[in-house]
Amino acid sequence: MVLVRAYEQPAGTKTPAAQSGAIAVGVSLREGYDGALEFAFDAASRRATPLLAVHAAVRHLSVITREHPAKATVQEEDRKALAAALAPWREKYPDVHVVEHNSPEGPARAVVDIATGARLLVVGRGGYRTGLSPRIGPVTHAAIHHAACPVAVIPHD
Repeated sequence: MVLVRAYEQPAGTKTPAAQSGAIAVGVSLREGYDGALEFAFDAASRRATPLLAVHAAVRHLSVITREHPAKATVQEEDRKALAAALAPWREKYPDVHVVEHNSPEGPARAVVDIATGARLLVVGRGGYRTGLSPRIGPVTHAAIHHAACPVAVIPHD
């Protein structure tokens, strides 16, 4: 069974990371998940390379009420949320060129896809705990096993 399938694209095209050799980072908009962004911005600044920030929100549309927000509204909300999450880091690292990408895919697939051609993929390790030791979440698991570049896993606060 394949957890994450390869990025499907027309022949001759490249993902945003492949076009630039960027540092890629999976962005979570939850509180306390800034460690991965700090690491990614610092890595991009030190290497003088662009940073590709990807966010993918899982949308659970209501089946009972059949009330679905307009696709354009959802995309605009996601774009604003990603820009807001990156704003303090752009201020701290003005030398880093940031490319924002909101993916319609699930988070695990989005980080694996965006890593194609990247120098480094930075992801956070969620706060999953079972027993005495911390565990990685599904996004980090997919990145470690399927990304086509080195992966840095940063624990969340």
